[in-house]
Amino acid sequence: MIRLVTPAGSDAIGARVTLISEGKKQIDEVRSGGSFISHNDFRLHFGLGKANSADLSVRWTDGKTENYPGVAAGQIATIEEGKGMLASGSFSAKP
Repeated sequence: MIRLVTPAGSDAIGARVTLISEGKKQIDEVRSGGSFISHNDFRLHFGLGKANSADLSVRWTDGKTENYPGVAAGQIATIEEGKGMLASGSFSAKP
């Protein structure tokens, strides 16, 4: 899972992450909204299968791009625009 934040600390709605792992590409974008009186999680969730890591590219809302090669799987990573990866914590899915 990837959480993107701006320098002001807000969620980076409109930012896009491209992930490449084992030759497969996945793309997702931080979106607002959901349905009436609700919203979805701002974190982006990617499935890597048995892969141990992935290469990430973040295109921020101002058009700048940042690259993060070899990001470990199985974590929740927080990336701040212009500062890089701030924190990561383990993530485990319940069976």
